[in-house]
Formats: sequence, C-alpha cells, structure tokens
Amino acid sequence: MGDDLAVNAEKATGFLSSREIPVLMKIMKGSFINKLIIVPFVFLLEWPYFASQSKLFLIIGGFYLAYEGVEKIVEFLFRSGEKKGHEVIEESDDIVEEGEDAEKTKVKSAITTDFILSS
Repeated sequence: MGDDLAVNAEKATGFLSSREIPVLMKIMKGSFINKLIIVPFVFLLEWPYFASQSKLFLIIGGFYLAYEGVEKIVEFLFRSGEKKGHEVIEESDDIVEEGEDAEKTKVKSAITTDFILSS
C-alpha cells in the first residue's frame, strides 16, 4: 500500500498538519479494500475465458488514466490566474466544511487512482 501512496503523494498534501495522519489512514484503508476486491479477479484471470477478456480491462484502465492526465493538463493551463501553491485552511466554520469536502474529494481521487493502477 505504501508504493501506491508514493504515486498518489500529490493527493495527500495540502491538509492541516493535524489531519495528515487521518487522511493517510483513510487512503491506506481504501487501498487495502481495493486489494481485497482486485485479488480474486486476478485469480479469475487464470481461467481461459477470463484471460481473453483481460485486454478489455487494460484498455478501460488506460482510457481512465489518459482522461486523468488530460484533466491535469487542462487544470494546469487554465489555472494561471489563481494562486498556485498550498492554501492554509482557517478555523472558521464555513472554511472548515470546505476543507472537509476537499479532503473527501482528494481521498476518493487517491483511492480511485490506486484501484486503476493496482488493476
């Protein structure tokens, strides 16, 4: 699970220091669940019928990763007017809620990317 976190390191940054360990634990838990889902399918790929279908899984995963790559490029090109870098989340109620939503989004994105890369 640690090797996947190295790939997803960008998704695990930008949090309050008090939230870093809980966020990493959520990502680790999601990665572990991904492995529990993926390993039985890997064993199924040993059967001849499923082995012929494995190319389809690779193509779908490749398209997803290409989509994420294009999304990052578009975000980089059209984000020039915004402040680049890490933002500090203040402790007001509205901003903390936005921080929680951003945290959930980043964790979900990291777990999804882990699932695709692990597959």
